[in-house]
Amino acid sequence: MIKNLCIVLVFSSLLACNNAKKTENINLTDSLTYTNKQFLIQNKGCVKEDSLCATVKIDYPEFKETKLNEAIKNDILKLFETEKEKPENFENISENFISEYEKQKVEQIAGNKQDSTYQISTLPWSLGIKAHVDSLSNKYIFVNTNTYQFAGGAHPVSFQYYFVYDKINFNRITLEDVFKAGFDEKLLKIAEAAFRKNEKLTPLVKLDESNGYFFENGKFLLNDNFTFSKTGIKFHYNVYEIKSYADGPTTIEIPFSDIKDILK
Repeated sequence: MIKNLCIVLVFSSLLACNNAKKTENINLTDSLTYTNKQFLIQNKGCVKEDSLCATVKIDYPEFKETKLNEAIKNDILKLFETEKEKPENFENISENFISEYEKQKVEQIAGNKQDSTYQISTLPWSLGIKAHVDSLSNKYIFVNTNTYQFAGGAHPVSFQYYFVYDKINFNRITLEDVFKAGFDEKLLKIAEAAFRKNEKLTPLVKLDESNGYFFENGKFLLNDNFTFSKTGIKFHYNVYEIKSYADGPTTIEIPFSDIKDILK
């Protein structure tokens, strides 16, 4: 399986915190109620969000069920794990992002002193995470999470992730929970056919860099970023995952009718 892309961040403690919370409760069912929450933090000396500074804003649903809350927060935190960093809370994510901003600012000032033609960036940095309840069924809770980051590069980067939880134990749903044992090869074959149809590719076209794809050894693979629609299962590949940024994200949807024989 292809792992989700991570945003590389570094640790710091230069923070100024401003937490804002929305208090409107939203009833999904008699047993599922949540409140929209917001976590907002900026580096010291930041006057407002569009000032020349770094801002981290995280919007997320908070349920009455503690286990579900922990599952959602942990899945968000995992998006930012690297080999060196494993954030334990939203504060860690903010510290890492703001630390990198402060580091870059110091380096830019130093570069400007050494070379008068050196251009200092005048654009603020921002990191946004928005997790919202997309929908629910009799069995599942669907959470759609979007991340946005601008860290002084050529362009901002956005990613989209789907989290699906069961409504009984609030566990994250995997493909193994949905399909019968031994489903892998058949699902992969069906998914590749849907992918090639979307991309307008014949069966003989290699999915390698020569044709603009990043699949390892040119072999099609499914990731674990999936959700359900009313008519099928949907897989989402973010930018850089299987194609270049310029080519954008890729979504393929497989009708339930095509996979009914391997569904549980």
